[in-house]
Amino acid sequence: MNECPNQDITSLVEKIMKQSLIKLKKLPNEKDKKSNDQFKLIFPKYRDKEDKVKKEINPNSLIRYSEQEARFLFCREIEYLFLNRKDNDVYSDEDKNLTNSMFYSVETPTEKTYLFKYDNNKKETKNDDEKKKTETKSSSGSIDICIYNNAFKRNNCIEFKCSNVVEASIQKDFEKLIRESGDNFFIHILKTYDEKTINNIITKYKKSFKNLSCKTYQQEGAIEKKNITIEANSLTMYIFIIESVENKSTMLKLKKIFNFKDNIESLEDYMNLNCEDIEQNKIKSKNWGIK
Repeated sequence: MNECPNQDITSLVEKIMKQSLIKLKKLPNEKDKKSNDQFKLIFPKYRDKEDKVKKEINPNSLIRYSEQEARFLFCREIEYLFLNRKDNDVYSDEDKNLTNSMFYSVETPTEKTYLFKYDNNKKETKNDDEKKKTETKSSSGSIDICIYNNAFKRNNCIEFKCSNVVEASIQKDFEKLIRESGDNFFIHILKTYDEKTINNIITKYKKSFKNLSCKTYQQEGAIEKKNITIEANSLTMYIFIIESVENKSTMLKLKKIFNFKDNIESLEDYMNLNCEDIEQNKIKSKNWGIK
């Protein structure tokens, strides 16, 4: 049985994550060439590309958004809080004291091993033997950011994703986040959204869980393959909208607290979303009608 994560640390991690996402929305960008007095980090821009249909430059497609900026701001928020460089009043003295008892790492090697199959659509120079070895040999993965308690035990695993990525990319992260112990987080960042986009993403979430429920793996030294088991204590998923309606910092939240009776098939059943303005700390339920 895994040690129960420190809930005080988990609550602070969630608060830090929300504040870092609010700041993500306020970052300057290379295209606009407008600075502010808060950040030196900016969103870069792509090279100017002509729209082949409209025969013109689409300015809205030039800014390069990625999960990297969100990761940097999250770490920056932890360091600022630890150094007592608070730039708002959302953190309490207890929060400050708690940062003395927590640590973090980036690109953290996983405790479990994983088998992500060779992608036959990729152009590789590997011969057939090398391809087969790649397909069958499991190895450690990595977690974007890992939070530890004061005993250096892992408390939270956090993965970031940006844009409407392919299902396989989401599935890899989900597998890590349910097999690694802790109160874990999946942060999905979108530039803009509409109901069609959200439905498309949630469908990918559901399909990823369904695929994982059928996946088997072979533990080192074991003869028989086993189904994937849930090791995480909880999984919280956020979809954060950078350019949302009325310029609010909108975030859609899904949370699941696991117990030992849970199986992966049950993860498909909690895909209703709460819509939250994280700057005003208001939550409005929104059922997106996922089929």
